[in-house]
Amino acid sequence: MADRYQLITNVDQFAALRGHWNELVSICEVDHAFMRHEWFDCWIKAFHTTGSLAIQAAWSDDRLYAVAPLRIVRERRRGLSFNVLEFLLSNITPRCNFIVHPDADISSFFDSLFDIPGWDIMRLQALEMEQPITKAFIQHIQRRRDYVIEPGLKSPYEILEGTWESFYQSRSMGYRKNFRNSANRLKKAGDHKVVVLESPEEFEKHFDELTSISARSWKAEAGTDLRSTPRQEEFYRIFSEKGSKEGLCIAFILYLNERPIAFDYYLRHNRRLAGIRWEYDTEYRYYMPGTTLHAHVIKYLISTGASWEYDLCGMTSEYKSGLVKSLRLHSNITVGRPGLRGKLIMLMKRAWMRLQNRSDAHEDRSEPAHTIEPDAGSDDSRNRSAVVARAC
Repeated sequence: MADRYQLITNVDQFAALRGHWNELVSICEVDHAFMRHEWFDCWIKAFHTTGSLAIQAAWSDDRLYAVAPLRIVRERRRGLSFNVLEFLLSNITPRCNFIVHPDADISSFFDSLFDIPGWDIMRLQALEMEQPITKAFIQHIQRRRDYVIEPGLKSPYEILEGTWESFYQSRSMGYRKNFRNSANRLKKAGDHKVVVLESPEEFEKHFDELTSISARSWKAEAGTDLRSTPRQEEFYRIFSEKGSKEGLCIAFILYLNERPIAFDYYLRHNRRLAGIRWEYDTEYRYYMPGTTLHAHVIKYLISTGASWEYDLCGMTSEYKSGLVKSLRLHSNITVGRPGLRGKLIMLMKRAWMRLQNRSDAHEDRSEPAHTIEPDAGSDDSRNRSAVVARAC
């Protein structure tokens, strides 16, 4: 049970938590690379340009018992300005949650969040629905709070075990054909190889190749490639250096005739591999470089002889659901602060939701279904737009 709470409001206080933070993560069910201190440290440096840190920490003696990685941002909607208490995340974040010791007094910790000064609504996005801590938070707010729960990401994943042959045979006929075509086309095109980046030195040597591939990918047309988004480029550069020192990231680059044409970038921790970005040079689309790299990564994991969770993150798509077979559901939770102001904003939130639902229903009737091309890869800057939108 926690005996004191500490509100972390500056980066020096946050930096001092590193050892305690990672120790706590290691004994929690949310023990992922993107919940470790290194991830949030790089995120704050690259993306935290507005608002103020509001990280709630619970202590028992000198031991950290719970953390809520939060900040407060100012927003304005329909003529009303208000402050939002939200997770430290953006569209590069696979999911987020509270970090709580199994023996902690969860109810008291959740109550302490409402004592944080200066916010009007709490907006928590990308919480994994099956996590016990998510269920505990929902049960807590159901008893006493004004809240809205909306569906969030539907993130494909699979536990990889056995052999490559057993995995290959368990895919659809169309997917097996994709694997064969990509391998045959590259073989006929010339010399090709995959280089694996794991160390800080390897990431530093090849990082500009990652950004050059991104600048020639389909994301360049939308202006979401790494070179067109300096903050994302900065994040990946500093996390590649910091995270690789702790074994938290790994990347794979595909070369054809010595030219880098595709890459996959993953978070890696506790036999979990989470793909947060993959792109290819559209000039080489015919060779299906994305399919080739995914096959290489799956073979790489299977070759270790251990069971791995292979997580494609973001939203599901035809391509992803053909590659892996399980689905991880997430939710977005908005909670109003007790009082007239919080109630007013929640009324606006519900009104916006009704308008959005009517608009979505109209689009469903009038727009044809869109099929994602088999080798379109992952464009989570598009797929996650609904999650990171500022919807009251």
